[in-house]
Amino acid sequence: MICTITNLQRAVRINQPAWKSLAGWLMIKTQEMDPSRAWLECSMVLVGHRRMTEINEQVLHHEGTTDVITFHYPSLPGEPAGWRGEIVINTQEAIEVGAGRSGGVARELALYLAHGCQHLGGADDQTPTERAAMARRQTGWLRQADRLGLIQPLLK
Repeated sequence: MICTITNLQRAVRINQPAWKSLAGWLMIKTQEMDPSRAWLECSMVLVGHRRMTEINEQVLHHEGTTDVITFHYPSLPGEPAGWRGEIVINTQEAIEVGAGRSGGVARELALYLAHGCQHLGGADDQTPTERAAMARRQTGWLRQADRLGLIQPLLK
């Protein structure tokens, strides 16, 4: 699977190889949710509040900023069958929220990435039951990722 990063923010200094490692690992976990989905590409875009607000309002027609937004891109005719997706992550939100949480900003960013991966894998959080299932899954994934040393290297 191809993992790419577009860094459109300056709030945090990121370690791109660490981001790609964590994203690749999370996409494997995501594929375990639905083995029929073959993931070919995951694009991560790191933004701040202003750009996230623009995307949220112009594309999704939701007011204000948010932590993570995902987009699915199915294969085009003639391309290999599989899924492509994009995860837009608000680093400013992670700084503000992560500063007061165990694991800090790096863990908050990893949480947003795990949450986005689940959405790309077909999970939803529209109901309390769905939200609880996603929360349990991403908490388990983050514990495993932390034990593997995949979270702390995200920031330089």
